[in-house]
Amino acid sequence: MDGEAFTHQGRCGLWICSIYLVRTAENTFSAVADVGLAGRHRVKLVLSVPRTSHPAGITLLKRKCIEWIVKAEDEDFRFQPSG
Repeated sequence: MDGEAFTHQGRCGLWICSIYLVRTAENTFSAVADVGLAGRHRVKLVLSVPRTSHPAGITLLKRKCIEWIVKAEDEDFRFQPSG
């Protein structure tokens, strides 16, 4: 599997997202993203879409990672006591 990584600075800190491509039939994009914070794995996201180019698939998976991070941070902050 080929891969790449990117970071996202969220409210909880610096998130690391590692994307690994999965070999599939032609004209299909398929990849897995591992999302972690502070050295701790938080979630594995999977994306498989037909008729999608590599750049478009990477962009879509990165967007899904960031959406998951924002939601996770919102839930974490919602349950933390204030003050």
